[in-house]
Amino acid sequence: MTNIDKWKKYMDGFVSPDCYIEFGFYYMISACLQRRVWCGPDHAPVYPNLYVILTGEPAVGKGLVIKQVATIIKQHKMDNPKEFTTKNLPSIPQNMETYAKVEAEVLAKEDYENAVKHEAGNTQEKEKQKIFEKPLKVPVAADATTYEALTRSMSRAYRRKSYMKFDEVNQKNVPASYGHSSLCFCLEEISSLFRKKTEDIVNFLLVAYDCGDYIYDTKTQGTDKIRKCCLNFFGGTTPNFMHRSFNDALINEGFSSRCFFIFASANRKRPLWIPELTEEQKLCYKDIVEHTAKLCDLFGHVEFTKEANEYLEMWWEDFQSGNRPKTNIKLS
Repeated sequence: MTNIDKWKKYMDGFVSPDCYIEFGFYYMISACLQRRVWCGPDHAPVYPNLYVILTGEPAVGKGLVIKQVATIIKQHKMDNPKEFTTKNLPSIPQNMETYAKVEAEVLAKEDYENAVKHEAGNTQEKEKQKIFEKPLKVPVAADATTYEALTRSMSRAYRRKSYMKFDEVNQKNVPASYGHSSLCFCLEEISSLFRKKTEDIVNFLLVAYDCGDYIYDTKTQGTDKIRKCCLNFFGGTTPNFMHRSFNDALINEGFSSRCFFIFASANRKRPLWIPELTEEQKLCYKDIVEHTAKLCDLFGHVEFTKEANEYLEMWWEDFQSGNRPKTNIKLS
């Protein structure tokens, strides 16, 4: 079984439509990859982040998929690295590989401590009781948030990856670090996000989709600087909310052109209860968790095989021609 087959097997007892389940898998993969994996040329990289909105009437099964995806993403926590400081760094010329290994531990330690500080808060009570969970490897935004809180959350989601980079001048591999601010949303109802300052939120989503830098000057909290941001957006909504809230201004801003709107009109089955998991389903779930854990540490450039690239070129040419099964102007 492929990983998506295992995911579908695990979700078999849920009433959610197949299209919701399938795109839930795609989103889960992209959220775990964050801004650490890319394709295309290095000067114009394409990252795998997605904006997916499950659309349908209440009780169709949007929330069931979103909850399961969020649960798996939140399984992966940052480990507290060993105590390393810059004093532990060996001399670079003597042992490059050892230097890179220790430097990676130093960066991981600093990132872990920063994440703990942001998640646990700075209150004396929390510091006194030391009550906090391990930070998530893939930071997840709050279910109900404001524009200000969202930008602040992403600015605090900074993570770094240590790797070896080829130095053209010295003609050898040297240690380097890659930083990114990646955040993901798993909202059962996106109306909780578009309550206030909708225009500001949409502008932020446009910049975050392109994985650029975002700088926001606040009135009282200083400036939030988000370097190399990356946002994965997964939510649910109803056609009525879209009709009310997605006015011409929002659509023309380009937000809708960056989204996959996955529509379903009914459940794929109607059991009274969601059945207990079988042993096979439990194993499938375990495999999916292990696979996404590996993706959380993956880094680098993706190369397509010749066959895959030829297939994509043919698909893109056909897509650009405008040949589609439904040509109703409302679908534009």
